[in-house]
Amino acid sequence: MNMNPRTHIISQMQKECLVHFLEDHDFLVNPRKKPGDLEKCNKTWRELMILLNSKAGPKKTVHQWKETLNELKATARKRSRIIEFQSTGPESKQTEKDLTPLEHRLLLLTSDRYVQSLVKY
Repeated sequence: MNMNPRTHIISQMQKECLVHFLEDHDFLVNPRKKPGDLEKCNKTWRELMILLNSKAGPKKTVHQWKETLNELKATARKRSRIIEFQSTGPESKQTEKDLTPLEHRLLLLTSDRYVQSLVKY
């Protein structure tokens, strides 16, 4: 599915739905450990795709939704590192806005480093 660069941007409703679904199905963001987990993951990703595609916003394949999740995680991690550096850096001036509640929830689900940084402070 070849998409126009502007139409690939997912709606806020789709982001909310994605993070909420992952909170209820956290095995999708953690590595598979047992036989049969692959089929369970694939089935659940298909369910998630149908749910997300039923919301306002772009329609994507399972593979594209996985890529979108990876992009959202990367963006949230990058913003988290920038904010952390700005608050502890030599000049300690914060120009980057705080993480959104959605980014915070996503990082809690997917990033051990982020969780550990919360414990430090």
